[in-house]
Amino acid sequence: MFVSCGEDDTTDPINPPLPLLAPTINFKFGDKVFNTTGAKESVNVGDEVVIEFNYTAVGEIKEIELTIGTAPKETITTSFTSAISHKITKTLKAEFNAQKDIVITTKITDKQSPAKEATFTFTISVEENELEEDDFEWERVGGAAATGLAKFGLEWWQNTAGSPSGGHPAWSVLIRPLAGNEMYKFDSKVYDEVTTKEGLVKLFADNAGKKIDVFSDISSSVSKTYDIVLGTKVRGSIDYEYYLLRITHSTVSTGASTTIVVTGKYGN
Repeated sequence: MFVSCGEDDTTDPINPPLPLLAPTINFKFGDKVFNTTGAKESVNVGDEVVIEFNYTAVGEIKEIELTIGTAPKETITTSFTSAISHKITKTLKAEFNAQKDIVITTKITDKQSPAKEATFTFTISVEENELEEDDFEWERVGGAAATGLAKFGLEWWQNTAGSPSGGHPAWSVLIRPLAGNEMYKFDSKVYDEVTTKEGLVKLFADNAGKKIDVFSDISSSVSKTYDIVLGTKVRGSIDYEYYLLRITHSTVSTGASTTIVVTGKYGN
């Protein structure tokens, strides 16, 4: 009979392989940081925003792809062997003139075998700038220079007397643009239809109004209610400034000097 003096043979357990982890992407939009794909923010036409992508691989980075809007893909491939992180920074502005949603998609692939990848998608909703509305008041006392018109590139030229002057109605206020500026008359409904700064500029670009050299539809003798819409294109140091004005009332007071006050609202 045979007897074994040694212990029975044993086999060491085999540990399961460590899971392959995907790389990560951290996205910074202006001052906001996003870690979740599919986020969405909005900007206005003409805004400038700095975007920053920070990529981190578990092993080493193999390739990074970045697509902004409908532009061709920008592919960045790392050429060094020890890269586990990378940063891409871009300034966006011109892209926002498209006035539509802009989708940013980026992908990082690492060198694990099999390779793992992570994709991040971010949507920017591009919106037009709303018009800012406020009240205006023009006033002229006697023959003194009127106030409140220069902001709109206009001047209160004169008042006609009891007979027509230069083809303008009798007893009317004469308003004209200052040198280098332009004045237009629009249909009264235009004031409610135009709600954005971009729409206001387009109104002039499309020649939707009638360019006039002198405006003479306000009475200089009696108080009245109006619904008249004017537009002005005011030359600045770099570009034009655009205004849309709705004249609603005029008050004529007589005394030692005739005082005429014209009021309404404007959008800019």
